[in-house]
Amino acid sequence: MAESTEELAKRIVSFDWSEPGVNMEAQADRMVEYLRRAALWSEVLDAPWPFFDYALAVDSGVRAPEGLVQEVENSLPPHLHLMVRYTCVWALHFRELRAHSGPVLPALPDPFVPLLEMYQQGDSWQVNGAGFIEVGIIGIPRNSREKYVSDTPFPPIK
Repeated sequence: MAESTEELAKRIVSFDWSEPGVNMEAQADRMVEYLRRAALWSEVLDAPWPFFDYALAVDSGVRAPEGLVQEVENSLPPHLHLMVRYTCVWALHFRELRAHSGPVLPALPDPFVPLLEMYQQGDSWQVNGAGFIEVGIIGIPRNSREKYVSDTPFPPIK
């Protein structure tokens, strides 16, 4: 059974943001997988890429309960990149959208799962001035959406 919006909020609140991740390569792989999934959603919805509230693009009337959103926002330390904060909240909205029987969603994987897995391992990311997404000391080229569109996950970073 899929995790509810409430369960996801509790999981996000439990993340330990004070420690760097122990396996940067695995966490960078999670970011690449997010970029791949986001490219698929962005292409299908004709939405911005790579960071976007995909639930809003599908059905703007379905949002996570405001109390859960506030709980998650209040749990996030101020030093996090603004997009890390946004993606945690967007993941809640996306989970709420999946729980509703409204519009038929494309048969695509949840775009936010890889980011949440990365965050749960104790790390976040930032974008540097050269356009790389930095996970620890690993720089992932942002490239274009088209470079990441793929039906199969990319091989792990070595």
